[in-house]
Formats: sequence, structure tokens, C-alpha cells
Amino acid sequence: MVSIQRFTQRARDPRILLGAVLILGGGVVGGMLARPAHTVQIPQAIEHIAAGDRLTAKDFILVDVPAHLAASYVHGLELPEGTYAGRPLSPGELLSTSTLSTQHQGSTLVLPLTVPVSADLKPGQDVTIWRVPRTHDGQASIVAQHAIFVVTRETRSMSDGKQKVEVRLNEASVAHVMTALGQGDEFVVIAEGKYP
Repeated sequence: MVSIQRFTQRARDPRILLGAVLILGGGVVGGMLARPAHTVQIPQAIEHIAAGDRLTAKDFILVDVPAHLAASYVHGLELPEGTYAGRPLSPGELLSTSTLSTQHQGSTLVLPLTVPVSADLKPGQDVTIWRVPRTHDGQASIVAQHAIFVVTRETRSMSDGKQKVEVRLNEASVAHVMTALGQGDEFVVIAEGKYP
């Protein structure tokens, strides 16, 4: 049997006391780290969103983000009416407060195409719009630069079956494009910096 005197001498040994403190401290710290972190639900884009598009709840899903990382993001899906994207959003991108805008940018038009757009073209990308005159003796020319590609629309009509695109133009380009549309011309839409 161990005597009480010998036990108290060992209990005073600093190595044993330090070991006991480390074990207890490790348990407390481990318990704090294992505790679930406080999270906030942040909207995440489901698909490409072009700059100037109206933002609605159907464009997003909610994902949990640790609260200490979520300060610069929109919390929840309570988007005020008349909220637009101030810049393009990619699928999977979180909706930051700096992306929100209350101004609709440019005018949106649907244009008939001579050739389909590239499969690489994504909504929100800057494009150059070329006019292809209806008469074959005319020459193609640029009618708009720095336009924003919004979406491709497939037409299934018996009359032409051609692809159409929705683009957002700055106000200076609208008159040129409208004149070409009025003459029955078609268009080619190319990513900014790439020319036919």
C-alpha cells in the first residue's frame, strides 16, 4: 500500500501538476473546437447572371457559410424589388453586397443571327456585334462594341429556324442596331477581342 505521505509528495511534483493541467486544457480546447461554428445562409448563383440582370430568389440557392466569413455577403434571399446585378456572376459564386445595384444598365434587344454564337460564350461576357446586310453586295460592319451577352434564344419556327440572342447595349449603340434591324439585317455576335 502507498502511504498518504508518499502520495502527497508525488502530487507536489511539478511534472505531474503540469501534465494534469495540459490534459484538462486540451479537453477544454478540444471541446471548444468541436463545437459547431455559427453559420449564416448566403445566396449562391445557380447559373450565369449577366451584369444588369434583375436578381430574383429563383436565381440562387442558399448555402451555409461561417459567420466570421460572411460579413461582405448578402444574408438570406430577401432581395429588394428592383435589384440588379452590378457585375456578372458565375455559377457557384456567392452574392456579395458589392454586386447589388439598383440601376438597370443599358437596353436589352433580341437580335437575329446569321451564324450561331460560340458555345464558349457565357452570359455577362462582353461582345462585339457585327451587322451583316441583307443584300449580298453590302459589307459587314461593327454596329456595337462592349455590349453584354445575356442569353441565346432558339427559334423553332417554320419560317427561319435561326438562333436569336438577347444582348444588353449601351445607349450609344442602340440607334445603330435599330437602324440595321429596320433594314432587315442579321447579326454576328463575337466575344470581345475576337473578330471573324
